Amino acid sequence: MLADGSGPAAGDPIPSGHPKAFTEPEKLLAAYFHSSSVGLCILDSGLLYLAINSALAAMNGIPATHHIGKTVREIMGDAAGIVESEVRRVLSTGEPVTDLELSLVLPTRSEPGHWIEIWNG
Repeated sequence: MLADGSGPAAGDPIPSGHPKAFTEPEKLLAAYFHSSSVGLCILDSGLLYLAINSALAAMNGIPATHHIGKTVREIMGDAAGIVESEVRRVLSTGEPVTDLELSLVLPTRSEPGHWIEIWNG
């Protein structure tokens, strides 16, 4: 508990967080994106990158700023096929994809990369 008594109480949904930390979801999402070592992105229904963190941009071998407004296919080239189909399935059914194992050669690589993908709608 904080010195002023305003800290979280027993039984709070997130006992290690101050309630004020969760009142601005945009800031919370931005902080999560910025600090995560896991690759994260937000795509629109046309599979255009709306947001991407530096971890995923590094995996793709392209700066984050170069992803925005481009499609998955523009970034991943021919390797995009399986990703596009899985993301479209998530968007149409609302059901997540979990533990999708991929081995792909991206346009920025000469050797295959290996990922475990999770996609949520």
